[in-house]
Amino acid sequence: TGTYVGLATVGSFIHWYMRHGVKPLQLMRWGNCANFEDFSIDAALLPPSRKAIADEPCGSFSGDARRMAQSCALATLVAMEMRKAASAISVDESLLRMPPWQNQWLMLGIAAPTALHLAVTYIPQLGGVFGLAPLTKADWLSVLAFAGPVMIVEEVLKATGRRLKKKEESESEE
Repeated sequence: TGTYVGLATVGSFIHWYMRHGVKPLQLMRWGNCANFEDFSIDAALLPPSRKAIADEPCGSFSGDARRMAQSCALATLVAMEMRKAASAISVDESLLRMPPWQNQWLMLGIAAPTALHLAVTYIPQLGGVFGLAPLTKADWLSVLAFAGPVMIVEEVLKATGRRLKKKEESESEE
């Protein structure tokens, strides 16, 4: 799952820019933003307080725009890690057979970092220290889209482990 977590975190960062009209080639060459022709960020997708980002191509890769993309990436990482923690209630059993709410300490261990993440995202003084910006509804939908599949990956790995264990046990009985 580590590979997926890394790819999804970077993917959510890239996806933020792509949702706002930045083409992949422009993102790869962001250092040459002053030379971009016909470049603009879709201001309609930005919160009202961030509309000025759309006016300056190079500003799209620093300051508020970068903080918003970083916030999406961090939220994706936190969401995936909290989902992986929930899945860790059992190494072998599916979440359908052993739900995470059976362990209150695990639930507290998921709730506390989630609350801290929300605090650094939505309390301006903390967000400024960590280089984060509040997320929009569209940002959260993107976070969930990237973070959701980690549960599928975890469940597939558990199912594979159960099958291999069962196969080993049947072979050792013979």
